Amino acid sequence: MKLRARLEKLQHVVANRPPPGQLEMVVAVPFGCGMAFDQPPGVHFNVDGRCATVVFEGPEPDPAIMEPLRARLVPWGSTIVSHPG
Repeated sequence: MKLRARLEKLQHVVANRPPPGQLEMVVAVPFGCGMAFDQPPGVHFNVDGRCATVVFEGPEPDPAIMEPLRARLVPWGSTIVSHPG
């Protein structure tokens, strides 16, 4: 790959990153489910801070926790909620 092609690819990747503090995805999973990865209830962020995982107890996640996270979503962001079944 030529240097110009590498720089164009890098520019494309950097230009499409959301600003710091914004989220691309919020995932809410019930405590004890396999997708919770043995994490305790609460909010957990991935390494780069672009995805938040909410581990909740009860029938659904607390709106007081979810609303501030939804407010930080980029326009193309997604919220995924898994209900205990």
